[in-house]
Amino acid sequence: MPATHGTLTAKGPQPDGTRSKGPQTDRTRPDGTQADRTDRTQGAQADRTGRTQGAQADGTPSEECPSPDTPLLRYPPRSLVILTGLPGAGKTTLLRRLYGLTGAEGSPAVSGPAVVIDSAQSRLRWRGRLDRLPKPLRTAAVFATHVTRIGRALAAGHAVVAHNRGCAPYVLRGFAWLARRHGAGFHLLLLDASPEAALAGQQARGRVVAPATFARHRRRWEALLTRARAGDPSPAASAHVMTRADAALLTAIHFDAAAPR
Repeated sequence: MPATHGTLTAKGPQPDGTRSKGPQTDRTRPDGTQADRTDRTQGAQADRTGRTQGAQADGTPSEECPSPDTPLLRYPPRSLVILTGLPGAGKTTLLRRLYGLTGAEGSPAVSGPAVVIDSAQSRLRWRGRLDRLPKPLRTAAVFATHVTRIGRALAAGHAVVAHNRGCAPYVLRGFAWLARRHGAGFHLLLLDASPEAALAGQQARGRVVAPATFARHRRRWEALLTRARAGDPSPAASAHVMTRADAALLTAIHFDAAAPR
């Protein structure tokens, strides 16, 4: 569903205090019927965790080999889904395709029960207004705006899909705390791109991360990815790993899965 823009309506938070076992995926059989399954990302096997990740002949992951499924991800209502990955991995591209964003949005976009929040929206909000500040202060202002918008959407009772390139442990713990504060489940959607593909993506968009910064992102990303593949999504309730080829096949993210018992 293309995103629409407008004022967020206030709804009271509904704390549930439960932990989600992960998103669900819908698959279409050859006869056209639907098969639903719970996507439990706590295990190690791709066919049981719902990781839509392809493999090469030697068994290693491949961005060019998507899984046979075309996933329709489902999360419980009032979830916070953080889409993360290396800078240039294609996170903004995915959000724009799924929600019909143009890149000209300076504020969050509303799509059904969800609010879509890309950090690019906060950068555009401050464009030309902080030029006299040192870059670290500009980055901090953009990130503070981004996080504040996520908090406001959660406080209003919305589900949230948010882009965030940073995957440092303290950043993820901060998102987990923010979700708990507003009675929302916290989930990670990991877009796995090779460093080479991510660098190419940075060059294509015309915004290249400094080598030292990219190296730091890469170390943190690889640590998070290793834990997620081993079945440890903490501090999130679930962690779903996608390759770029899988992301190209993703059709939608819905917030209508049954709440965990």
